[in-house]
Amino acid sequence: MSHHASDRMPILPKLLLTRPHEGNARLLAACEAEFGEAIPSVDSPVLEIERIGDWPDLSSYRSVLLTSANAVWGDLSGLLAYCVGARTAEAARGAKAQVKAVAMDAVSLMKEQPELQGSVIYLRGAHVSQDLAAQYGCAEHITYDQRALPLTDDARALITGEDPALLPLFSPRSARLIAKDICGQGQTPGPKLRVIALSDAVAQAWQDEWSDIPDHGLVEICPAPTQVMMVGRIVASLCDA
Repeated sequence: MSHHASDRMPILPKLLLTRPHEGNARLLAACEAEFGEAIPSVDSPVLEIERIGDWPDLSSYRSVLLTSANAVWGDLSGLLAYCVGARTAEAARGAKAQVKAVAMDAVSLMKEQPELQGSVIYLRGAHVSQDLAAQYGCAEHITYDQRALPLTDDARALITGEDPALLPLFSPRSARLIAKDICGQGQTPGPKLRVIALSDAVAQAWQDEWSDIPDHGLVEICPAPTQVMMVGRIVASLCDA
């Protein structure tokens, strides 16, 4: 269903996009398709994906554990894949793995799949919020890094300014990076900033950085940690504006 808001476009909150550029483009396109109108936005990635080293030799493993599509840039032929997120599963299939399970998040994966088949390797980024290798007692290999980037001046102005703004946050690390960037400038969130966190852990990471500031803006948490839910909450916030 599309939500038409032509009569309110001049006062729509601006959407601050802080994922890597490709993720920002996907999110904005999904939001605009649902909203039915162009959405004013500011693009300011706080993370940049960089592949690390050579693709590992996986011949001695039966299964692969994946929590991000970014981890997949080589062949996974003959492997069972346990994935977090639909895009991760899609990447695994594209790399010729047989997807065994897809969970919404790492916590759900551990509940739904307490044991994995055969010898397992966790292909991951340099920074993870859940130590799944320790949880499953499996091998791990870092295939990419998430290099931190500073906010742009426009992004800082949006977070700290007086105008309505929406800030979707997808990971605890990005939440911390954004908050620390603002703190480092000696600033605080503006009165009309609305934060939409993908999960409780993401919300907590944001709020922890502002523990000394009682009023650091409204924080909403998605009902489930998926992009579909995030898009729904963003569009609902725009319709409420």
